[in-house]
Amino acid sequence: WLSTGSTRLDKCIFNNKDIEGGIPVGRLTEIHGDPSTGKSLLSYMILADCVRKGGTAVLIDTETSVNEDFMRMLGLEPKKNLLYVPVNTVEEVFATIESILTTIKDAKKKNKMVCIVWDSVAATSSRKEMEEEVGDMQYALVPRLLGQGLRKVIRHIGDNRVALVFLNQMRAKIGMIFGDPMGTPGGNAI
Repeated sequence: WLSTGSTRLDKCIFNNKDIEGGIPVGRLTEIHGDPSTGKSLLSYMILADCVRKGGTAVLIDTETSVNEDFMRMLGLEPKKNLLYVPVNTVEEVFATIESILTTIKDAKKKNKMVCIVWDSVAATSSRKEMEEEVGDMQYALVPRLLGQGLRKVIRHIGDNRVALVFLNQMRAKIGMIFGDPMGTPGGNAI
């Protein structure tokens, strides 16, 4: 378990008042909410706890909005104890995750904890979207890529003590008449 930095939130997530809790290692965790509600800061706290516990912290950034001051206050230093990977597309995100998992497996460091944070799903385009003109629609391409990418990596994160954390934003569902009008980009893929 990796702490969020909030004892109350850790206990709520874990649902056991007698154990510290937090987010589970060996699982995928999605943290979503409205813009500017502290999702990135929460992820920095999780990464810092991973480093404190002797693990490897990885931040995959597609928003290019890293707050290095917050990270330093928490003890995270890019190039020292944090692997910072700026990427542009969903395909690059999953290639990075696969590369990290392969490195762990090849180095025979299965017992070393790793936390990989993707900031953020909502800010990431597909390669096809980047190549197209503005206004050309590629329906459901990102959810399909998410589903495919997750099918490739999800079975390996539990075997290798990896906490995979995806940050996402709430958005209005277009054309929604019944039900909850808010959802996260990527649909049900995550």
